[in-house]
Amino acid sequence: MTTYTKKGKRRGWFTEGYEWLFSENLDTIFHSPDTTIVKDQKRIKVYHFKRNGEEIYVKRYNPYSIWRRLEGSIFGSKAVRSWEGAKLLKEKNIETAIPLATIEQRSYGILSESFYITSSIEDSSISVHYYRENFVNKPSSISDKRRFLRSLAKLFRDVHEKGIYHNDLKDYNILVRVENWSYRFFLLDLEGIREYIEIPFSKRIKNLVQLNRTLGRLLRGSDKVAFIKSYCGNGEWKKLGRLILQESAGVDKTKRKKNLPE
Repeated sequence: MTTYTKKGKRRGWFTEGYEWLFSENLDTIFHSPDTTIVKDQKRIKVYHFKRNGEEIYVKRYNPYSIWRRLEGSIFGSKAVRSWEGAKLLKEKNIETAIPLATIEQRSYGILSESFYITSSIEDSSISVHYYRENFVNKPSSISDKRRFLRSLAKLFRDVHEKGIYHNDLKDYNILVRVENWSYRFFLLDLEGIREYIEIPFSKRIKNLVQLNRTLGRLLRGSDKVAFIKSYCGNGEWKKLGRLILQESAGVDKTKRKKNLPE
């Protein structure tokens, strides 16, 4: 059950039992010595803290320019879009962190700040960290490696077959947890999620290129083939594989020319 609260310039949506977050000074918590800071950038801050034995994650979106403020005011803040993205994933049986709250503050209708707050995903790892630790930094069997890659390919196939497009579906935005020799994956960074009746081919390619340029740097050619075959499930895997490599090379070249970060 979801509740809605509004007071002055501040408003929020809450999972039942987490309305207390509305009265918390989340910026003060960020500077608390008991808080663990995950990311502290101009655009976003990510941190987590414990309350009543529960670990809670906060993502603070900073509308760092007047254009970003206007965009958030008209189209909704990234925190609200993340909240809606989590709801959509739940409807599609795709896993993510449980959303606890989203809070916005506006002045004269113009967005000034927003927060997206979730539960933690216990015993999970960032997918690329898990892969490097278990399949690169120490001996592992080919069958174990392929089982992981096929499970990841199934995640991508399920997401796309259900008409979900995530605009930044790279390894750092996918958490993995091992349960009874199987893998459970959780999507993060939900503000760019959109639903399609049928996801455009170009967007499927974009997601596969994003993964190839991140986790794919750790894979051998045969590993990439195993992933693409599992994703396709048909005879088109060679054509798709070549296209992904070509598109990845094009993105790499563009970023080198513009001296952009990965």
